[in-house]
Amino acid sequence: MAACRQVTKITTPLIKVEANNAAFSHNQGVLLYENKPFSGTQFLLFANQDTAKVSTFVAGKEHGWSKTWYEDGRLAEERYYEKGKKEGTHRAWWPDGKLRFEYHFKNGEHHGEQKDWFPDGKLAEVFHYVNGHEEGQQQMWFDDGSLKANYVIKDGRRFGLPGVKNCVSVVENNTFRAKK
Repeated sequence: MAACRQVTKITTPLIKVEANNAAFSHNQGVLLYENKPFSGTQFLLFANQDTAKVSTFVAGKEHGWSKTWYEDGRLAEERYYEKGKKEGTHRAWWPDGKLRFEYHFKNGEHHGEQKDWFPDGKLAEVFHYVNGHEEGQQQMWFDDGSLKANYVIKDGRRFGLPGVKNCVSVVENNTFRAKK
């Protein structure tokens, strides 16, 4: 027996309003326009009138792509939302076009591999999440490339310490264990 899932398509109304419009306000995480939940596209312009940011909203919650640009027209970041929750792959770039971060979300929570890079392109962090909780290998580096932290999270327990290169159990019988 197969289960069917009905997909509901939400379309964004054609209204476009500049983000600095005084009619915008927030109430309990909902974007209001003229005191009603906003559905449409909110945008922000640079002084030269080029687009700085575009975000879409449905019923006052971000829904769809939110994109930000640098003044030279290069994409600075892109994020996707479903009914106000982060979803899918979110990316940002440094002004020179190198990747700044790549995060993955599921139902508003970090899920999967999350990476951050230094401006020179070297990897800064690699974290792994399952439904918003760290799980698996977690690593951080200094900007010179040397290891800053290396630990593993398994079933909610941390093995290893930030700043320690090899993984050891950090707690034994509720006391810290010396490295042998």
